[in-house]
Amino acid sequence: GQKLLAIHPQALKFITKDQFWKNIESKKSLITQKTTYAEFAWHCNAIIASIGCSHTASSTMQNDYHEFSILPLENSFPLQVRWVNKQLFVVNPMNNSDKVKVKDEILSINGIETAKLISDIYKHIAAQANIETYKTHHFNFYFAALIPYALGLPDTFEIVTKENHGSVKL
Repeated sequence: GQKLLAIHPQALKFITKDQFWKNIESKKSLITQKTTYAEFAWHCNAIIASIGCSHTASSTMQNDYHEFSILPLENSFPLQVRWVNKQLFVVNPMNNSDKVKVKDEILSINGIETAKLISDIYKHIAAQANIETYKTHHFNFYFAALIPYALGLPDTFEIVTKENHGSVKL
């Protein structure tokens, strides 16, 4: 945090100094001896994104291609989805076409409501002045990695859709 404030000419343009340090302390409290590199990177992304500067994010570790490139394929989210008008829709069920269909609305993933999950993910996406439109486009491009990282890289994904009763294991 000190380094970021020292080198960034306007790090506190979109966030107060108190809130910036509260964010750092909150993330520091989550780091333990068992914290993985992926978890640490996810926490750092939230801190960097909190200052609301897309330039800082693009020149640091806040680059989802890096996180995506080290994510094993089996940990990727196994559906193609799009976040549109505060709803998460399946646009391609991939190898889960026997369980979900195109246009199915996903209400929750691994027990977390999609609105809460997306809200958490947005805290890790840097956008100039925290513009939500950019965050939506970014999510819709990198969802396959962002969803797993937000859920702590689970081994499986279980979704609830509006169209199906009960949960579906992917």
